[in-house]
Amino acid sequence: MVDILCLCLLRCLPQATVSMPLLVMHGTHDKMVPHRLGLQFFAAAHEPKAFVSVEGAGHTDLLSKEHGGMQALVFAVKNLRKKAAASQTRE
Repeated sequence: MVDILCLCLLRCLPQATVSMPLLVMHGTHDKMVPHRLGLQFFAAAHEPKAFVSVEGAGHTDLLSKEHGGMQALVFAVKNLRKKAAASQTRE
């Protein structure tokens, strides 16, 4: 079921006209949505975008102290904001 939903999203994403920044966080041990699908979703998205791979995290524990996801999130958001601001000045 999850694979079907992800495939539908992947088909629609390249035609999407949404230009807001996208942050994808994905645990490397996610058993609900495979990590490879998160990477495919990210690859299909338009810039500005950022991908955070949280080593050892599953589907629901991305932000746990054990995996360092919160620190990775803060870092990624700061960088994505800079990237988005830079892309706006080029337009």
